[in-house]
This record gives sequence, structure tokens and C-alpha cells, in this order.
Amino acid sequence: EENFFDYLVFSLDDTGQFGFNCQESQLLLDCIEKSGLQNNVSVKTGADEIPTDLVMRSIIQHYNINISVYPLFSTDNGMNIVSRYEDKTIFNSAKGQIDLCGAYYTDSSDKCDTILLLHTPEAMQNDLAMNLYPEKSNKNAVNKVIYTMHSTVKPVILADITCANGADNEMAKRIVLEEQDLLRLYSYSAWN
Repeated sequence: EENFFDYLVFSLDDTGQFGFNCQESQLLLDCIEKSGLQNNVSVKTGADEIPTDLVMRSIIQHYNINISVYPLFSTDNGMNIVSRYEDKTIFNSAKGQIDLCGAYYTDSSDKCDTILLLHTPEAMQNDLAMNLYPEKSNKNAVNKVIYTMHSTVKPVILADITCANGADNEMAKRIVLEEQDLLRLYSYSAWN
């Protein structure tokens, strides 16, 4: 309220859909709205990515850049899944990260500057550290990711979030094997 911070983020680390974290989050959102600080304060899911998002936000603002991002999912149901240790669907989480970066969400690859390609599970996200809910081979999703990177002229940022605490081994192997053909792959990251 005293303008000490240009922008403040309350990040929700290792959270879930239910519990005190949700109550606290709602209290913070109510306080932010009551104070009229929606443009200066936010509550976002995630922790590890928040500092990187804020650095990107400062670069975008400093250089007065407009960047539009289209999130594309490797599975039909991927956007509706709630990630492990988060309280929102993968779609809403991705949209929140795009916003936090200072970029703009768009609903079409034709209208975007960059494609955020999210390699997602079809049913439930596995946790490689605990080996919970492993899915069968996800070859169709991997093929969709590779096809997208081959067929687009837009830069692609690949978020491999099929599994918590690791990467989809099949996806990682394909990227290594086809590295020289994936000229549109600007960035790749898996969980941790």
C-alpha cells in the first residue's frame, strides 16, 4: 500500500486443492482486492518458477515488449488435470505463469509470438520420486510434441510436466535423438 514494492507475489509452494493453503490464499486475494492492489500484488501457484517469471516480467516491462503466448497441450485432457502439489488445473496454472511473466495469453497458434508446449499426462500426473500413478507409454503425446516442433515456424518452449519430480524419459530421448531437427525448440524444462 505504501508502494515499497513494484510488484509482490505470494507464491503457493507444494500446495493442494484443499486445506489451510486455500483458505490463506483466499484471505490474501480478498485483502489485495480490498486494498485495490490487483495490479501490484498477486497470489500464484508455484515457487521454483516465480523468480524466473519475475525476471522475465522486468525485462518485458523495461524494454516495453509485447509477447503473446499460446499454450498447447500434448494430450486431450492435459489442460484439465490438476498438477501434483498445486491447487489449479494445468491450464489455469500455465495461464497464471504467462500473466506473471508480463506476457499475454492467446487462444491460437496463428495469433501468438511463442508456443508454450505442455507435455501433459492424459489422466493423472505421476510422481517419479514416489512412482505413483504411472501411465502406460505416452507415444501419441510424444509424437504430437515432436510434430508440433517440426511443423511450426514459431518459437517453442517445451514444459515436460507429464511427471512430477522428473521428465518423461521417452520425451527426453526423442529430443536428444532429433536435436538438430528441432530448430524451433527454444527451451526445454522438466519438473526439478
